[in-house]
Amino acid sequence: MRPRTPAPAHLLAKTRGQDLTSHSDSELREAARTLTARAAEETAESLLPECFAIVNEAIDRRLGAWRLFGDPDEAAAVGDSPVMADTVADVAGQRRFRPEGDILLPSEFYAVARRRDAHGGLRFRATDEQLLAGIHLFRGRVVQMDAGEGKTVAIAFAAALHAVLGRRVHVITANDYLADRDAALLGPVYRSLGLDCGAVLGHMETGERRHLYRRSIVYGSMRELGFDYLRDNLKTAPEGRVQQPLDSAIVDEADHALIDEAFTPLIISGNPLGGTRSAVRVNVAVADMIDVQRSLVAGFASSLDLSAGTMADRTQTLARLMLAHPDDAVLKRLSISQPRLMRRARALVEEDHAGLADELYYAVQPGKRYVTLTERGREFLERRLGPVYDSAGAARDAASAAPPRPRRGMRVSRGAVGRYALANQVSQALTAHLLLQREVDYLVDGDGVVLIDPHTGRPKPENIYQGGLQQAVEAKEGVAVRPESETLAQVSVSGFVARYERLAGITGTAEPAA
Repeated sequence: MRPRTPAPAHLLAKTRGQDLTSHSDSELREAARTLTARAAEETAESLLPECFAIVNEAIDRRLGAWRLFGDPDEAAAVGDSPVMADTVADVAGQRRFRPEGDILLPSEFYAVARRRDAHGGLRFRATDEQLLAGIHLFRGRVVQMDAGEGKTVAIAFAAALHAVLGRRVHVITANDYLADRDAALLGPVYRSLGLDCGAVLGHMETGERRHLYRRSIVYGSMRELGFDYLRDNLKTAPEGRVQQPLDSAIVDEADHALIDEAFTPLIISGNPLGGTRSAVRVNVAVADMIDVQRSLVAGFASSLDLSAGTMADRTQTLARLMLAHPDDAVLKRLSISQPRLMRRARALVEEDHAGLADELYYAVQPGKRYVTLTERGREFLERRLGPVYDSAGAARDAASAAPPRPRRGMRVSRGAVGRYALANQVSQALTAHLLLQREVDYLVDGDGVVLIDPHTGRPKPENIYQGGLQQAVEAKEGVAVRPESETLAQVSVSGFVARYERLAGITGTAEPAA
């Protein structure tokens, strides 16, 4: 039988019940090292209250009493004691050549600072909510904490316990600024306990990244950590890699990273694949075909007489209009004034899509999920582009292809490859023109196309469409069409975080995203 997991309230009480104020900084560090030695024989849950108490005391000191070293007024207020005056002078001298976290002070300094701190400016007491959040994060859960409740400090408790247990933990932030800020804030806390910490940032070179990844606690954005993972997987020699095996991760703003961005691909591209003339040529042909169909749409709309003909005739005309141009102004107007008729038309679209599309060049599926070319549309495009969908040509290619070689698979003729690429460009051009909207899905910035995050509405200049769609949108908008690059490595955000042995998250909006 598995041992029962202690209740968070019980662990909180045990943490609060330990008074470590009489410990010097050196003794706190030694207590943390002792926990690491005991981890081989004791469970993590049994060590949690002691570890959290040690971290809590270190946070109170480094984010509380140490404020006076950067605040002359605070220092003057408490500095008339010999212990305080000597310590302030000593720390000022040591900070010139030693990391702040390596400067260890006696317990007497903190005792005097607390006694003389009349306004509470030298105290930093972690709340029960922060300690409880730390417990749940350590247990691999997603925690909700509102803005201002101290997510950064809550993460520190769980991260420190992972590190004490000998695990490497990545704290994944939204961007470089937050990673650098949080590592700078909590680095002295971790280091005072003998735990090393760092932040991996975008401007860093390979050697510096490799050095930082060897630390117990690493802060970094999803982008930096994910791309380092991809780059490592492209390297054949293990010594060339920068990351250590992915052990534990705590994701800040977890709902955005793990839900909104879950399927966002992280991609490393290689050399450009081919030219761009074909994308421009396909765009012109598709745009002309769309103009022809828009003329048909105008005819459907003008022939729609709600006071004449049978209900079946009106329903069929509306259904055909839905497939031809779902954004037509007539449809938007009737969706308000004739909701029952519109429901009939939608049902007919679902029931008899093929028959309704006979006169069309393409059909936009309900919900604008995808576009289907009709026989009429294929004929139109082949008159402009050549044998895109030439089944006879495909048969000739198959007949003339050389027999497969052992272990090499089937050989495909150059003509078949060219037709496949052209058909894909047609599909992407239809998507660009009919399913994507400027200022909604993307914006044009100077001579380029910038994607818009559908969840936040913010531009995402580092992202591009894949599979030729980026080139199709660029051709549609008349900006410079850049050749698509070969994909060397790719992983989605959800696929990357799934590589971690342990995963937890924290956000201010966990319940709405549940």
